[in-house]
Amino acid sequence: MLFLDEFDALAKNRADSREIGELQRVVIALLQNMDALDPSTVLIAATNHPQLLDPAIWRRFDHQIQLENPELEQRHEIWASRLGRFAPDDTCLGVLASASSGLSASTIEMAAQDMARSAILNKSDTLSLARSLRRLARFTWYEKATTFIDEAEEVRLLREWQPKVFTIRVLADEFGTNTRRIGRYLESDPL
Repeated sequence: MLFLDEFDALAKNRADSREIGELQRVVIALLQNMDALDPSTVLIAATNHPQLLDPAIWRRFDHQIQLENPELEQRHEIWASRLGRFAPDDTCLGVLASASSGLSASTIEMAAQDMARSAILNKSDTLSLARSLRRLARFTWYEKATTFIDEAEEVRLLREWQPKVFTIRVLADEFGTNTRRIGRYLESDPL
């Protein structure tokens, strides 16, 4: 059995105009070696980016299995298990599970590890819902290639995303400032 993880790094579409000739030679060699595999060999490949694969690659696999992102209950379980002793109460875990809709299990795990690290660095036994959601938001927005222009933009995005959690008082505490400044951030026009 041969398992190739991050398969898109090897089997990228040869027609991609941004790639150089060297990658095309790698893909051709990969295709030839796949064809030459002993019939008793089981080849398994995994990718998070199937749209990047060369069309000829797909013909070399008898089966394709698409793994869906976790459902609400599964996300809840991932949060609880990955946050461990730092997990907030069940209601907060429910909010995290709901807020992480559309994220992969690995992204949720990375966010949970980041949150636990934050708790350790802040010498805290648990995570507040606001702190957890702020850290989750950064993972969510970074996956979508969002970068913040400034603190005010992050405040506005958090308030828009979860207005019941990110009240003006909570935002002021989270950003270490006063409510007047948060109010000004929320009143200002985004760039």
